[in-house]
Amino acid sequence: MKTRERILNNARLLFNAYGYWNVSIRKISNDLKISPGNFNYHFKRKDEILEILYFRMVDTFKARIEKHKNEQPHFKKLKNDLNEGLNIMLDYKFIWTDLHHIRLQFKYIDQHFRSTYPNRINSYQFLFYILQQKNLMQAKLNNYEALQLAECLITFSDTWIFNNPLESSNEINRLKQDYTEKSLLLFYPYLTQKGKEALNEELA
Repeated sequence: MKTRERILNNARLLFNAYGYWNVSIRKISNDLKISPGNFNYHFKRKDEILEILYFRMVDTFKARIEKHKNEQPHFKKLKNDLNEGLNIMLDYKFIWTDLHHIRLQFKYIDQHFRSTYPNRINSYQFLFYILQQKNLMQAKLNNYEALQLAECLITFSDTWIFNNPLESSNEINRLKQDYTEKSLLLFYPYLTQKGKEALNEELA
């Protein structure tokens, strides 16, 4: 693996372990046993690493969406999508545990993050439409309710890691299951009887 990639991978692991603000360039270079000069050849500032890692995460989310875009939505697929998305977030845990401060400090990240919000809302609203067509979600769900549900799902996703300390692998697996189940249960009040039965079966 080339030095640049080693730096990026090691920085991500250190950021995840200690938080972005608590990891210095010296700590990254010492951990890799490379000289400050060698590090400086690849990266002049720590925020260069943050920017690259943030947009790598974004590209990973895009690739996942592209991979599954032609699949018909159902609760098993939705459960898998939530789990896959959470795994990506855990790979970049440091971003989500301190998203507020990172967005405050780095305007280019904040601007990009804001720009994704309408697409995330639209994706959920399209999902609701498909579930309505399959008679899994109530047809009487109005635009306001659909928007509120989409916003609740996004907020829950964005804050889940921050609100749940992750330590052992067993704890992570339990909390991942808790996240997917609670996310799916946000749909429950808006489902038809057929939809509730299908969701109950998936969660059993």
